[in-house]
Amino acid sequence: MHLEYAAPTLMDAEWADAIAFGTLATAGTTSPEVGAYVEWLSARGTLKSRICSAFGSEADTPFGSAAIAHLQAWLLRDGMTVLATSLPNSGESDNTYERGHQQGRGLVELARAVKQARNV
Repeated sequence: MHLEYAAPTLMDAEWADAIAFGTLATAGTTSPEVGAYVEWLSARGTLKSRICSAFGSEADTPFGSAAIAHLQAWLLRDGMTVLATSLPNSGESDNTYERGHQQGRGLVELARAVKQARNV
């Protein structure tokens, strides 16, 4: 996998107006790789006042929703403005693709609004 995927860098997070963090539903907690990246960014103060959102695999399962909630709490603790993740209701079919698009659009809209407010 490392041959196909370049790990995100500090510069990737520094220039971004908004960041979407994704995690696997690893036993209901943030994956170690994402956790290490968030801790690395946090130690450098990169996350303060940033706009972000969290998403994860298996969001319609208890492990998935717990992993997303864990990641969101972590990001809030580090001073980020977090767009809440819409999770399916119990028994509702999980239209992950559409929910992901809605979340992405919401993240962009929030980042634009905050950037515009800061420039006024």
